[in-house]
Amino acid sequence: MKRNSRIAACVFSLAASALIFLSSCSSDAGPTADTHRKDENAGSYIKTDDGCFFVSEEKDASTQKEALLGLYNVCDNEGRAFLYAAVPSKSAVFGIEKDRSAQNEEALSAALDTYFIDSMRPQDFADVTKEDFRFTDGGFTAEGSFKIYSALINRLEEYYTVSYGAAKGVFGDGMKRGEFEKIAVKTDHTGEYAAEYAKVSGGIPDTETVYAYSRKSGRFAACFGGAGNGFITPDTSFEGAFIKPDGYAGGSPLLDGCSPVDLVNNALSAVSLTVVHNLTDASVLSLLAQQFSAVHAFDIVRSEGYASDYVSSSAGTIVILLIDPSRPIPPLCPKKAENAALQGSSRAVRSSQRQMHAVTGKVSEKDMESMTRRLCALSEKLKAMGSGLIYVSAPPKLIKGYSVLPEGFENHTEENLDAFLDGIKGAADILDCRELFREKGIPPGEWFYASDHHWRETSAFEAYVGIIEKLKNGHGWTDVDPYGRNTDRKNFDFTLFPDFYVGSQTRIFNVHYVGYDDFYLITPRFDTSFVYSRNPGYESFTRSGGFSEALIDRSYLDPSDKTGNRYAAYVGDDQAHNRIENLDPSCSKKRVLIVEDSFSLPVDCFMALNFAVLDTIDIRIYDKTVSQAAKEFSADMVIVVYTPESLFSVQSQFRFS
Repeated sequence: MKRNSRIAACVFSLAASALIFLSSCSSDAGPTADTHRKDENAGSYIKTDDGCFFVSEEKDASTQKEALLGLYNVCDNEGRAFLYAAVPSKSAVFGIEKDRSAQNEEALSAALDTYFIDSMRPQDFADVTKEDFRFTDGGFTAEGSFKIYSALINRLEEYYTVSYGAAKGVFGDGMKRGEFEKIAVKTDHTGEYAAEYAKVSGGIPDTETVYAYSRKSGRFAACFGGAGNGFITPDTSFEGAFIKPDGYAGGSPLLDGCSPVDLVNNALSAVSLTVVHNLTDASVLSLLAQQFSAVHAFDIVRSEGYASDYVSSSAGTIVILLIDPSRPIPPLCPKKAENAALQGSSRAVRSSQRQMHAVTGKVSEKDMESMTRRLCALSEKLKAMGSGLIYVSAPPKLIKGYSVLPEGFENHTEENLDAFLDGIKGAADILDCRELFREKGIPPGEWFYASDHHWRETSAFEAYVGIIEKLKNGHGWTDVDPYGRNTDRKNFDFTLFPDFYVGSQTRIFNVHYVGYDDFYLITPRFDTSFVYSRNPGYESFTRSGGFSEALIDRSYLDPSDKTGNRYAAYVGDDQAHNRIENLDPSCSKKRVLIVEDSFSLPVDCFMALNFAVLDTIDIRIYDKTVSQAAKEFSADMVIVVYTPESLFSVQSQFRFS
């Protein structure tokens, strides 16, 4: 950013504005050493040898939390990025004895910690010192305002804006028009995610097409500007990019695309910002106004009405709640919106164990009866064909007695799972991985990725071992792995990729919320030979070779792709039908059909070590029923591997027969 050139001009204007406040402590109306002026619900003003201070009283963190969540919910529903930023308070920095602002901020941050809200705390503004506050009140000096501004810009660039998306997208070869049209709808407010798709060839054909799909959010617009050939002509691309405040950003002024640096520098210029604040003065806003196309400000202390109404009427693509912890936070939206915040945030919640969760409701009796009836009917059909049925339930990520959700959230995943498993007893041989993992002494915190809804590969491996043991001991399949080579962990390499994976529950939001997960690639140490076929009969796609060559898709392990779906490296993401042929002549000749969702992808690879032919189908996208597939593939055993969340997919995942 070319910020330094702006500092001198900014300092003069900020210094001038600071003069307005010089009389606030020296005038008759101002506080003195013996006078205290009480502010509603807030505290009092005092004057010491170090200057004037606002001494904050203890506040109710739960009330403030609800106010903040309500505003967040409004922004989230409208597709606006949201940042809660608590700046250092003057009283806390100077250590005023009776001031409770630091404790209030800590209590509020703790109350918000389990919610999906990006935040900056006073310690994130580490450069701010005592010298950065004005003597006369709690406002910042020109230098202090610039420090606050710089920290905010750094965070916005890193996590929210098109400049972040652009920095990754410009190195690609452009994007096909059709590809972007498909992606735009899904990435309405995640520019950095959309930018990852700018690596396919073709470019965008015309300026109007780009604007039509990007005007809702400048944040994902950077996919086009600097990638490939950019826009058709320099003049239309340049004009189009910067005259529309909330349109696409960083449009290429050069026919061959602009450089990454230019695109990043220009990106924020096409984004507008809404700042909701309780600051003593608005000097920081003057600096922000020079960076963004427009800055809309709402002072929650001095203004009438609700901040949520102002935010909804403003054009801000990004909303910052900029708070001085020592000052009051009044209601930010109507009570109805505050109450809806808990429900509206339920799709992604962080537990006290710092894991992301999708909170599920209770399955209706009608749907539960339908699912159990369908599986029981499948069991009868398979029996008539001479085939067996095993139901493998992956564990829920939310575990009673372990996972602690934020106040206001209820989860029914285990309740749903218990009811379903009770309903299919006698119809299927059940492998409940909750019990399996507990028997093996694996703590619940190690079952899943923190950032993803999938279980870890290590969990999938243990589930695979459990399946093989059930086939051998419960069904008499003694020809399967007779010497235990394929299930002994000592015969596998567990290759660690540290801080390498950000899962689906975090990928389209902010990576820093739970951080990156470690990823393990599990491969056999012994020689193997496979032929993998994707959708045989419909596609001609095959891979041949050892386990790592045929069954691992290393395109998902590209370290330059920071948000890549590492989990899909096993087999290569969800497919309607996969067939894996094991060329080892000692393999079992029994035929197994796995009915799966994505949880089974690594399980498929491990299971293939044991059978000459293994078929897997995902009936969400497979065009036949399970009973039809079992008959066509002459399956001796059908193994259903589902996550408990599949119990909300009656029509798509329980179309068995």
